[in-house]
Amino acid sequence: MSFARNTGDGGGGAQMLPPPPPRAPLATLDPRTRILGALALMVLSFFVATPVGALIAALFVIALLALGRQRIGRFLLTVLPIIVPLALVASLNLIYTRTGPVIWSWWVFSVTQGGLETSLTYGFRVGLIVCYGAILLATTPAGELAAALSILLSPLRHLGAPVEEWAFVLSLALRFVPTLGQEFQAVREAQASRGGPIARGTPMQRIRSLAALVVPILAAALRHAERLSLALDSRGWESGAPRTRWRPLRLTRADACAFGALILYAVLIIALGSLP
Repeated sequence: MSFARNTGDGGGGAQMLPPPPPRAPLATLDPRTRILGALALMVLSFFVATPVGALIAALFVIALLALGRQRIGRFLLTVLPIIVPLALVASLNLIYTRTGPVIWSWWVFSVTQGGLETSLTYGFRVGLIVCYGAILLATTPAGELAAALSILLSPLRHLGAPVEEWAFVLSLALRFVPTLGQEFQAVREAQASRGGPIARGTPMQRIRSLAALVVPILAAALRHAERLSLALDSRGWESGAPRTRWRPLRLTRADACAFGALILYAVLIIALGSLP
């Protein structure tokens, strides 16, 4: 309940609480729709094989970012540490693929047209997969993600799989990723304030100094795990016990529209990928 500000002479009253900010259109979808849609888009990334298909896929990612109200600049800073190493691995096709005319050669190395096209294609596909996963995590809280996965994996209960435990562990992992990131940043700043090479050393010195952060980060992870175990024990958590949900998940008309848009996108991408 919200309370208006008391403007009488008897003193100030409670201030009206501001309304919560509206959720992004993508975040209002059922989390099961977001998970299945992200998985389908990741699979469809392997069908992107033409420049037109790549352009459509890139525009689709931009549309998802707009629907999720994600800033493109900040989003790129988030995914670049993952995309760059994977893109470097994909660039090995420049050396190993030797089909088509030679574009550039030096000593025993040569870059062919087929190698360049294969490298760009695989690098772009990997980038799409990373972007779809990052958008899913950015628009889906850990609790919703765990609840949706427990429902989607519920048929495995008939095989004796601990679905609830899997979903619970996943929610904990997603919950503590930013916490450990903050611990890493705090330890890094502490070393830099003490004049360590992690801030002003050579690239090799910085890489070696990062190895020294493993022990304090591991100690922080064990400390958080101990606190979590005590909290679970004090709340009577028991493995295998049935769970209740804070909010039931229901598919709406917006989810049907999202699946329809996904089907149209899939038909378009597969049709373009089958072109000679």
